[in-house]
Amino acid sequence: MAFQSPRSPIAWLLLPLIAGYLLAPSLPHAPILLAGLGTALTLGGLATAWAGGRRGEIATPYLGLLAATFLAAAYLQHRTAPPPDWEGLPPREATFDLRVHRLFNPGSGTGSPRGFATITAADPHLSDLVGQYVYFSTRPAEAPAEGERWSRGTRLQTVGVLEMISPEAAANNSFLAYLRQSGAHFQYRRVTLLERPDPTGGFFGFTSRQHDRIEGYLRRGSSETSESLANIYVAMLLGKRTELADGQRTAFLQTGTLHLFAISGLHIGVIAFALHNLLTLLRLPKKAAALIGLSLLLCFVGITGAPPSAVRAFLMVFFFWGAHFVGRAPNPVAALVNSAILVLLLFPQQLWSPGFQLSYTVVTGILLLGLPLSQHLRDKWALFSGLPPDSMTGLQRFTAGATDHFSSMLSVSLAASLLSAPLSIHYFGVFTPGAVLLNLVMIPAAGLVLVAGFINVFLSYLGLGLLGIVFNHAAWLVILAMEGLVGASVKPPLLFWQASFGSPWHGPLIVLLLTGSLLLCAHRQWRAPYFHFITPFLLFTLSLILAARLTFLSQ
Repeated sequence: MAFQSPRSPIAWLLLPLIAGYLLAPSLPHAPILLAGLGTALTLGGLATAWAGGRRGEIATPYLGLLAATFLAAAYLQHRTAPPPDWEGLPPREATFDLRVHRLFNPGSGTGSPRGFATITAADPHLSDLVGQYVYFSTRPAEAPAEGERWSRGTRLQTVGVLEMISPEAAANNSFLAYLRQSGAHFQYRRVTLLERPDPTGGFFGFTSRQHDRIEGYLRRGSSETSESLANIYVAMLLGKRTELADGQRTAFLQTGTLHLFAISGLHIGVIAFALHNLLTLLRLPKKAAALIGLSLLLCFVGITGAPPSAVRAFLMVFFFWGAHFVGRAPNPVAALVNSAILVLLLFPQQLWSPGFQLSYTVVTGILLLGLPLSQHLRDKWALFSGLPPDSMTGLQRFTAGATDHFSSMLSVSLAASLLSAPLSIHYFGVFTPGAVLLNLVMIPAAGLVLVAGFINVFLSYLGLGLLGIVFNHAAWLVILAMEGLVGASVKPPLLFWQASFGSPWHGPLIVLLLTGSLLLCAHRQWRAPYFHFITPFLLFTLSLILAARLTFLSQ
């Protein structure tokens, strides 16, 4: 597979955008000054281009990149700066109106809600906090009442204890660090409702009601003996990791398969693929099919609570599928770059999110290493290539198809594991080379579970819920086998390790080196393909030997 350039007029903005965000905390906090400097450099680049000449051709792109970097730094400082007068102030009681942005335990009857919200109204002496993004947690007595649904967009009238999250506190507490990286500079704790919230209307009110309805469909037919399997089923289809028991979560994390419970590329990809085939069968025009498909995907994202991983995956599909609206051929690299730029513009703090970093590095690895390696192996391992297709027996066709499928799955699993490994060590303290083989089974199995779940939901909406129960039981059988395989996989030696880097910058640096090597090899299109495929693995192995400390993971 040849390298596909993004062919996007805004693709060149990604690198200076990231550079500006990374430099912003180290620069003086002066957004206006940085924006002025970026504007001056932009005008200088335009003047240089207008003047023409050899020097102008060389200088203009660099001035443009430098200008974009300073403008990005100014933008981040403006978006993420907390009110300066709150530094060092003690916790205090505050009364706010909140608009919920994200719930960690969506739906009704799921315990005390907690998550992120925006302050929409405050007492006059706290008016400088209006518009601030906060983490809130309610008292146990404030669980949603029966029939009451909290979702994104729910408005709450509250009183609670407000406390600023200082950089010093975040440095010593991983959860507080996560809150700051998510853009929340304040904790709003022990929240009590002054009034019960009105039912959420609009899109998120609709999708919240469908969430509860679908969860009921997925649990239909379960009993006490199958409740654990039903919990995994719900967690996998709706992204509700809180349904996993501690032991289950630990086992999936240690084996590198916890990604199956994040609504991300696997889930969105399965739905998008199914919708694409269905709409193609209906012979709809490309633009109409894209519009319908994207609308249904957006509904699914809303039903899962619109977690960041689902939104990122949807945006990738949006830019890929949406190419039909601008008369362009879909380009996966352009979709990846454009979605990353949009996410970072809308939610700058996601640059520091492990989910964001893992999503985009893994997809980059699949596009630049997994797919070319898959094509190379399929060409090298092609069986019966000298026989005309019409003369092949059924067994020969099956064997050739199975070999092609295995080549593709192995290549994608290798690429995904390679690019995710440094960040998995950095954030989660695990190194999972065994996940390369385990995911060859787990991902297709998860695909079967997703398909069974979607068929059950479809039949249930048609009033054929009793028939849908059959697909629930089929999914639970697959989940039982998956759970057993995960439990058995941690026993063989050398497959799963506890790991750490000697320095906090080692993991991100290794990811940058791997991504850079893939971009260079793909762009140059080396005549010796083995150089392209082996280089990133050699780089990672060398980095692992020099920078990582590994300990065998024992049970």
